Amino acid sequence: MNDTPREPSGRAYRLAVLLGLIASAATWIWLARTAPDRVPTHWSGEIPDGWSSKPAALAICGLLLPGVALGISQLSRLVTVWPESINAPNKQWWLAEPRRLVRFERLLREDMLLIAAALLGLSAFMNVTIGVAAHRPDGAMPTAVFAAAMVLVIGIVLAVVARMLLGRYDPTDDL
Repeated sequence: MNDTPREPSGRAYRLAVLLGLIASAATWIWLARTAPDRVPTHWSGEIPDGWSSKPAALAICGLLLPGVALGISQLSRLVTVWPESINAPNKQWWLAEPRRLVRFERLLREDMLLIAAALLGLSAFMNVTIGVAAHRPDGAMPTAVFAAAMVLVIGIVLAVVARMLLGRYDPTDDL
């Protein structure tokens, strides 16, 4: 285990997660206040094929994606606990010195924070989708909202992965 103190994440990364948490919580509160007793929670296309009680839907919406997002944001801790598990470009360079390993952990944490923020944004969009569909007589999904959310989240994740692959983890001597 590396005893070198962790480098702090950049403010923008922490802010992105905070904004995602706020959006997810605000839309969950809106859903809790406005949803009827029976809520569509799964669709085949626009048509609902799964319904839940309001408490069950709120539990799913309040725990699933936010839980996954917060778990993802903590994955970087494995780097310092189990360095041999690293599967990244220039692995030997990052493992050669404790300060490099600490820097690698911060870089990975920041990337995971961006992915977590995207998932929290998806959580907010899903809360809105479920809430809007719950107020439609047929429970139909507002496909424009869902499609926009998916395009945004997939775009963010692809951008983070592209940045990771295009040199974010290249060796640098400015440590």
